[in-house]
Amino acid sequence: MNRTPSVRTAVLALLMSLTLLSACATPTGSGPQDPAAVARAVEKAKSAIQPYISAASEPIAWNGPETSPRPRPGLNVVVIAQMNATGASRPANAIAEAATAIGWHPTIVDNQGKADVKLAAINSAVDQHADAIFLLYVDPQLVASGVRRAQAAGIPLITYGIDHPSDLDIPDVSGDYVLQGRTVAQYLVWRNDANVNLLIEEASDEYVVAHLQGPGMRDYLGDQQNCPGCQVQTKQYVLSNFLDPTSGPAAQASATLQSNPAINSVVCFDACLYQVISAVDRAGLTDRIAGAGFNCNPENLALIQQGHVQQVCWADPFEWVGYAMVDNINRITNGEAPFDYKSAIPGALFDKATLDNLPPEKVAEISQTGWNGTFDFKAKFTQLWGAQS
Repeated sequence: MNRTPSVRTAVLALLMSLTLLSACATPTGSGPQDPAAVARAVEKAKSAIQPYISAASEPIAWNGPETSPRPRPGLNVVVIAQMNATGASRPANAIAEAATAIGWHPTIVDNQGKADVKLAAINSAVDQHADAIFLLYVDPQLVASGVRRAQAAGIPLITYGIDHPSDLDIPDVSGDYVLQGRTVAQYLVWRNDANVNLLIEEASDEYVVAHLQGPGMRDYLGDQQNCPGCQVQTKQYVLSNFLDPTSGPAAQASATLQSNPAINSVVCFDACLYQVISAVDRAGLTDRIAGAGFNCNPENLALIQQGHVQQVCWADPFEWVGYAMVDNINRITNGEAPFDYKSAIPGALFDKATLDNLPPEKVAEISQTGWNGTFDFKAKFTQLWGAQS
């Protein structure tokens, strides 16, 4: 079909406009970067993470309470957690261990990552007249009707990993999760010379992941002074699909990595990252991807030590957390206010160099039990409670 000159001119003008728009739509920071800016960003990140790398092996002081009431004997307590995720099962089992040591009767309920199961578990605990309820990574706002039933019945609750204000007024034992996200981002900047094109696999219904760790990473990497040229995209899934072979994070990450060859890093919590790395292996992408995680589960520490995809993990001392939760329920059931453990529970970064520099017996211990700092927290809590070890 013939076009008049005016039509051809208009078409050329439109094509030029689209080209300019495409250039403007290029992600911020893409393309060649100023070497001096990159060097500053790498040095800044390296300096920020050093205290957390050192914490993996250096002595840790006790920053918790020096007194606690003697536990009331015979309490029946219910622990609600997703037991197929190590980051939840470890503190859940620690709660059961600590509770048993002081003469309580713990029951662990696997919530399977499903909202209806979580709610049913809380209602069942109320119906059975439990003396306390522990919620691990269970957002009270999502099960508010059951929480209010428990509160109306005078049953104290405590959460882990749900560090946000709420009219439900439930005490929480948590670390600084925004700091954790920022620190993992800083490690990736340092270790990869600010060449970070990151995929975050994010559980949309796990509060600490979606509202604290994820924003901590995105905010840091989104500032071009912190990481010139860094790119970040986030894919979300729900916990009930955690192990689903078609819609879970492993399948999702594999598809995303294959469709976007520029991605060179993946982050999610360790139990998730372990699944993702298995998918990366099957897809033949092992040599292209660097992984970073949260929790430092034993199986992830093994991957780091082998130099297999995962570069680093942020270590939460989950057993320490479990004992701290028991301590606060002990305080509450004795009519005292809970202790604020946020700055008292330590954290650390583990990478291959850190593990290689530890004594073999320490690596073996961490690889079996996970990291719990360098302080004997169990002996300390036992002393506080006057319990027999």
